[in-house]
Amino acid sequence: MGSLRGYFSNWVGQRRSPDIKIFFIGFNRCGTNSFHQLMKGSGIRSVHWLSPRKENITDGIEARLADRQALREYLSPWTAFSDLVSASETRFVEGNGFFPAFHDAFPQSYFVLNDRDVEAWLRSRVQHSNGTFLQRAMAYHGADKEQVLDIWRRQHAEHTAKALDHFAGNPRFIHFRIDRDPIERMVSFLAPDFTISPSDWMVHKKSKASA
Repeated sequence: MGSLRGYFSNWVGQRRSPDIKIFFIGFNRCGTNSFHQLMKGSGIRSVHWLSPRKENITDGIEARLADRQALREYLSPWTAFSDLVSASETRFVEGNGFFPAFHDAFPQSYFVLNDRDVEAWLRSRVQHSNGTFLQRAMAYHGADKEQVLDIWRRQHAEHTAKALDHFAGNPRFIHFRIDRDPIERMVSFLAPDFTISPSDWMVHKKSKASA
């Protein structure tokens, strides 16, 4: 858990500057839960796909995309957002693609393209929720496993290119590879407005590996 000083600093900062958010705009299975635990451990109000009222936040966001003020109000209770996906056999929404709307609504925010080796990411998605995530994707696309993997590869490439183009030269954007980059790089990136404890990242990674 982060230090009490860091907790207090983040508590004050989130109330003084509520429009400064942290959006993790990579796909699920790219460290989103680890980032969520890292934020929570540092006293940052973080939401990871499901709101306290058990609503998938991607659904709530999509319903408000056309209304900037409504989107701002909906996201106001939280500071950090991760795992933005809503998946069923009839609906498959990758909410990380909404980053232009997030940037428009909260231009002072931080944007993290959390990423990893594509083939490792695909293997993780295939195994996600005991394989049911893949099954939902197959039903939604009317495709077999290999076709879905090709769809996901294409989506990953297109999303990455769009994000890099949109945020080119923006100091509040970082392309962070969870399989290569030290967490200290993330700590430094967020340091202008948030105090992050890297030990929370390390402990969570160990528990995930043990599992």
